[in-house]
Amino acid sequence: MRPEWVVPISGVITALKTIVQAFSAPGDTVLIRPPVYAHFHDDVLINGRFAVSAPPDRGRLSL
Repeated sequence: MRPEWVVPISGVITALKTIVQAFSAPGDTVLIRPPVYAHFHDDVLINGRFAVSAPPDRGRLSL
């Protein structure tokens, strides 16, 4: 990891918004694995992405 890759962020919600914007584009689908804070789902939608939930199935990711 390079020091210039590290970005100080004020909290988890701000970090989530930054990650969604940096690694996806409007119209993309973002996978969310509940249970999560409501903000995780809402912020994906607010940023123009589609949220898809994939709840765990006996400890494994099930799509």
